[in-house]
Amino acid sequence: IAPEKQMILGYEKGIPRRGSFLDIYSAAVAGESGSGKTSTMLFLIGSGLVSDNIKFIGLDPHYPHPNSLGSKTKPLWEAGLMRIATYKDDMLGVLAEVERIIDNRLRQADTDTTPIVLVIDELAFLSKTPIGSSVAHTMERISTEGRKCAVYMLASSQTWLAAPTG
Repeated sequence: IAPEKQMILGYEKGIPRRGSFLDIYSAAVAGESGSGKTSTMLFLIGSGLVSDNIKFIGLDPHYPHPNSLGSKTKPLWEAGLMRIATYKDDMLGVLAEVERIIDNRLRQADTDTTPIVLVIDELAFLSKTPIGSSVAHTMERISTEGRKCAVYMLASSQTWLAAPTG
């Protein structure tokens, strides 16, 4: 990982596939407990911060647990490199902020082209909380309109269900 250096996005027939974090657009990290989801998220966040000047804004309902993404990224938020919302009202505020950014960039009221990535940890858990419909709405907006205005998503969960959002 280095500034301006492409990262390994995966392997195809044993050959590294390289690119920018932004080549991913939006991504999901899935796996059982202990399978390395948080480590993968940390790698992707670190790669984006170092090589692509990305602004990360996150949701983590399990902070301050020491193994939570929020706890593991706390030095980044303390340094102003990332922000994580950990409580309901703060999470709703982050979701509203991401939607405002999308609206303003699409209307050309905001000409900032800095990529924004909404990081959602524990998506399955969040979907069953009172803010679940708001999370789903913002995810849908990012998936349909985000690429046009440099707003992306990185989500992690132990379980995934194929169902329409909203």
